[in-house]
Amino acid sequence: MTSQSATYDALLTDTIGIGRYQYLCSAGLIIANIIEFWQISLTNFTAAFMDHWCHIPEIYSVLNTSVHTEDVIKSVTIPLENRGGIESYSKCRIYAVNFSAFSEEQLLSGIHKINATTRACRDGWHFDTSHYVSTLMSQYDLVCEDEYLTTFSASALVVGSLIGGYISGQVADRFGRLTTARVMYFILFASATGAIYAPTYAIYLVLRIFVGIGLIAGYTPHFVSCVEMLTSRGRSVLIIVMTAQFIVTLGPLPLTAYFVRNHITLQFIAAGILLIPIVIVLFTPESARWHLSVGQVDAATGIIKTMTTTNGRATPDNYEEIIKAIAENERSLDGGHKGTIIDLCRTPRLRRHTFIIFAIWFADIFGNYAMRFNIGTLVPGNIYLNMYLVFGLGSALQLPIHYLAHYKIGRVKTFTIALVLSGVLSLSMIGLVTIQGLPILAAIASLIGTAFIETIHRIIYIYSGEIFPTPARGAGVGCGSSIGRIGSLVAPQIPLLGNIWYGLPYVAMGVIPIIVGIMCFWLPETMNKRMPDTFVEGELFGLLRIAKQVSFVRNETTNDNSNGNQDEECDGKRGHTDCATASVFSIDPYYTDINRGGKCDATASVVFK
Repeated sequence: MTSQSATYDALLTDTIGIGRYQYLCSAGLIIANIIEFWQISLTNFTAAFMDHWCHIPEIYSVLNTSVHTEDVIKSVTIPLENRGGIESYSKCRIYAVNFSAFSEEQLLSGIHKINATTRACRDGWHFDTSHYVSTLMSQYDLVCEDEYLTTFSASALVVGSLIGGYISGQVADRFGRLTTARVMYFILFASATGAIYAPTYAIYLVLRIFVGIGLIAGYTPHFVSCVEMLTSRGRSVLIIVMTAQFIVTLGPLPLTAYFVRNHITLQFIAAGILLIPIVIVLFTPESARWHLSVGQVDAATGIIKTMTTTNGRATPDNYEEIIKAIAENERSLDGGHKGTIIDLCRTPRLRRHTFIIFAIWFADIFGNYAMRFNIGTLVPGNIYLNMYLVFGLGSALQLPIHYLAHYKIGRVKTFTIALVLSGVLSLSMIGLVTIQGLPILAAIASLIGTAFIETIHRIIYIYSGEIFPTPARGAGVGCGSSIGRIGSLVAPQIPLLGNIWYGLPYVAMGVIPIIVGIMCFWLPETMNKRMPDTFVEGELFGLLRIAKQVSFVRNETTNDNSNGNQDEECDGKRGHTDCATASVFSIDPYYTDINRGGKCDATASVVFK
């Protein structure tokens, strides 16, 4: 490889190679992903519903509680209510009488109920501890008119994730992938620990917002840093391994929650293990690709040398010259422009790709979190078993889908198929949940549908990293993640639609992915393609046909692969391509059907100054 033809992907393939360095960094990412996952699904147990009823202090001075059961006490003090055609004891009201004015015999006979009115609870509540010892509901008395607040713990995490997704992209592109991850992982640990000691529910929610910020703003740049050090095949292997590990590693959360029924203790465990990702990123070097994108050649050279030697490769004599040439080429192509999300929307093709990718993020995370936060409500049966079946064994079903996506049919076709089928299965739940005595049918449909949507969740991270150009890769992935969090923001409230009609939650979870799946037809394939390093490459990504051959003059020198017409400019209907900053392209099946060489889309507007 010569300095004139140098690209980072060529350097990665020919010089650095894929070996021990990438394996160690990817292993660190996978371990961090396993641990962080707990914070997302934790609310299924910490915010779980506990049966409750009014506490009445004076009743215990009249009734002999050593003789009478709790059900007897309820029958004496609490009126019955009809809920969905089923009579049950009220959770929020008692008979408005002075129980101490009656004898035990009178209370048991029910004479005190004659013409008695009811009143709201005044002295707190009793909670049924047969299933959970404690939850947020019992800790902060989130009952009766405040019961809906229990869903806010999941919503707070999502709000933080939305903020964190946007912050991570902007900060990671400016200050570095791993630098951002280190700071955000510390925020994640500190806020998760602080939430345990929150004196009020409002403070708890604020700290959960910071948990969401640290979670996404830490994981996203950590993931991007791994993507940037891998080839296309390496990225595919990483996603498949990350999927496979959930078959085994997802079990510990529901298993731990099964034995640890106290939500305070469970939060201590989930917060304590967050120290592990902090240690991992402290010992993970910064992305060399990012260093090059910001012109820090010396830092990139040191990291690339470490990568090469760790992989047991010999560094060529002119490797420093090659690295400098790569940095210079990328600066000349984009004029040193530092990307933001606005830059991804400046040109027509890149703008279209960006909007569709954001729609996929929304549909994916909406469906994923709607099930993840509400599995105990939406899927009949045992919550511990269902969680492991849907999110654990469901990972086994994802493996063949990932194989097809990464090695056979590609990412885009997988998006379409998986999103549409996930939507169809969600709609099928409308009929399945009504079948009495066979909750397994609904569980199976949930397992398969969630497997499809979970597959999308893994692939969209890879696809976003592959299609966005390096200067705005972090911003693109981060903003896409933030858009997705808008979907997850409403996901905890999805079961509330069932108050209108029981099937409405499944309609919402079905229609959205079907529509987005159809939109995927307008996306280019990235399988076995080189990632774009500049905005020009990002705009022309995936073109199969170039409209007009042109000659580009860079630094007053004619490109060898030009068509010889130095006066011809790439000036089309939709804008002007500045020849001082534009890339030169030719047909190349390895690089998104386009590579540097001598052809350009004459209708593209690609100007960055």
